[in-house]
Amino acid sequence: MLGLRMTLDPTLGVTPEPPRLAPSLLEQLAAALGERAVRYCQWKGHWKRERWMTGEGDVDLLVAAADLPRFAAVAHPLGCRPARSAPDAEVAGVTSWYGYDPELPLFLRLHVHTRLIIGEHWRTLCRVPIEDAVLADVVPRAVFPAPRPEVELILFVLRMTLRHAASDVLGGDPSWLVVARPELAYLEEQAEPARVSDLLARHLPAVDRALFDRCRNALELRISPLRRLAARRALCRELGPTLRSAPLALTVRRAAAAVRRRAGTPPPVARRLASGGLLVALVGADGAGKSTCALALYSWLGPHFRTMQAHLGRPPRSLWTLIVGGLRKLVPLPALIYLRHVCTARDRYRLAVRAGRFALDGGIALCERYLGAEHDQLVGPRIRALAGPRARGFAHSLAALEERYYRRFPAPDLRLVLRVAPEIAVRRKTDEPGDYVRRRATLVWQAQWTGGSTRVIDAGRPLNLVLTDLKAALWTEL
Repeated sequence: MLGLRMTLDPTLGVTPEPPRLAPSLLEQLAAALGERAVRYCQWKGHWKRERWMTGEGDVDLLVAAADLPRFAAVAHPLGCRPARSAPDAEVAGVTSWYGYDPELPLFLRLHVHTRLIIGEHWRTLCRVPIEDAVLADVVPRAVFPAPRPEVELILFVLRMTLRHAASDVLGGDPSWLVVARPELAYLEEQAEPARVSDLLARHLPAVDRALFDRCRNALELRISPLRRLAARRALCRELGPTLRSAPLALTVRRAAAAVRRRAGTPPPVARRLASGGLLVALVGADGAGKSTCALALYSWLGPHFRTMQAHLGRPPRSLWTLIVGGLRKLVPLPALIYLRHVCTARDRYRLAVRAGRFALDGGIALCERYLGAEHDQLVGPRIRALAGPRARGFAHSLAALEERYYRRFPAPDLRLVLRVAPEIAVRRKTDEPGDYVRRRATLVWQAQWTGGSTRVIDAGRPLNLVLTDLKAALWTEL
């Protein structure tokens, strides 16, 4: 992502990334959970540390239900935030958390279970009620504690068995099974067969050793797909009271989404942060890098959360705006100039309302050139200044209407001010007259930016440092 932005605007510069010296976010989380004596473990996937430590994969934690409030109290100050999926994708007993580590380009994704749920929400879900047994006997690993190898092997075999599908009949070995084989071999090297049998008998009597071995053998390569499906059916039959099949409507929606993705039009992201949405005003003069930073923030947030961009300086023009603008070019009367400013105020107001409603619905709206008290000279009412303070009649009415539109703008939840020295702005903005850029940059540079929701960012530094501060300010507000 940073490479893309440096290609688009190399004048913003970049500094080399220093090597990591402090513990990573996940290492800090593990240490803090240990200090607070939270009962938890990484119940699956610890073998793929390279993936989940960098955000490429998910971190699956099992937390004792009684300790979930303490987990949240530890995770939130470290930069982890709970998120909500679409209603039909939510699973009771499982919450998703996103962690922001400034040293990583990707978010860290945590699935926090208070109940052991295996399977996929769009196919079959199964409750494996052995949470107490898992948490009662954990072993230390590189970052998070994990279940004993025998427990992890049992859960792994059950999870992989539920992944068998009728579509496997059409081809050879499914790709996911080929990938899973090394982890299976690793777990079997660690586990003691006698202990596996004992755990099954004590905690999962519905799955006897014969059925478990049948499921395990179905994970071999180059065996009949029918044997795999038969093992899955046998497992589902024994676990029937704890199974939940996906409703037909969800299956249809998943199929439709797959078709859209193949057509190059993926469905919109429906995930929302549990803390609610955010209306973000990104302000600054020409040359401060607003558009560059807005696109970088959108690229960072958009793949994970409902996110939109809005440029209040260039709002979508309504039909009235187009008509008045055309007439003004033909007949440059003052009244038509005033009307054009009213139409612009109306267009900006409508876009601001759309962004505000988007945030109210749980999305993150990134708005450039948003209205603000210190920023009114760049984006704000114009008619009063053009017509003079003693404007009367038609000019006064239009000035009042224009001001009314701007006065009704929804207040931003967070205002990020990109502050850059005028001379730096002039060097960056080479496609505009220097005096024009300098004058506008001076307005922002000399303004006294105040307010609890305002964060002033030094935009005269290299791009990666500016983005680090922007991300930290935005994520903290969430």
